[in-house]
Amino acid sequence: MRKFLRVLAFFGAVFGAAFCVVVLLHRAPRSPVAEWKQPNSIDYRSFDPYFLSVLRDDLDWSGFPLNVSRNYSIYVGRESGTPTYGHVVKFSFHPGTESNHDEEAHIKRSSVDWTEEGVTFQELSGHRLFIPKAMFIGGR
Repeated sequence: MRKFLRVLAFFGAVFGAAFCVVVLLHRAPRSPVAEWKQPNSIDYRSFDPYFLSVLRDDLDWSGFPLNVSRNYSIYVGRESGTPTYGHVVKFSFHPGTESNHDEEAHIKRSSVDWTEEGVTFQELSGHRLFIPKAMFIGGR
């Protein structure tokens, strides 16, 4: 019986250590991949300027073990990079052969259009995301 408990404790310790490593890798802090600042020609009259940042998030393990990809978010707010006040949208990117399937190179080649109504993020693939100004400045 003691031998069984020792074996059980050993496998419990191994499993616990592996679980901790996976959790630490999975919950990496958000970090900016690319960023665009609101131009001076657009005035939202509310704590300007604003920034649109593409943030590198945690890992997506849903395709494990064949594919572990990265999650990304698009953040529009008053701060550069780290979201504290603004609007965050999870977003998946669609790099093609023009970026050699490199997501981060693809993201950096995207464009942002600021208007009085809000901001539009556009990938080279043609995918677009429009965020109305009320979503990131607050109010209506």
